[in-house]
Amino acid sequence: MQFALQKLAGFKRVQLNAGEGESVSVHVSRRELSYWSTAAQSWVQAGGERTVSVGASSRDIRLHGSVRVENEDDQGEDDQ
Repeated sequence: MQFALQKLAGFKRVQLNAGEGESVSVHVSRRELSYWSTAAQSWVQAGGERTVSVGASSRDIRLHGSVRVENEDDQGEDDQ
């Protein structure tokens, strides 16, 4: 499955002064990790490695990481 190069799945605005740091959590729902399947006529969560980027904007990315998304069949209860 081919996905968009970038997609805003969540955000949190944080104000920091120079030299400050803060931990931030952003919930990303299963729906944000899914695509619409015309064959199944439903949202399907495809497994695989996904890149997570953090920055002031899409043109000012300051941190990259990755997460592994399990196939929908491997999931427990639905989180949509």
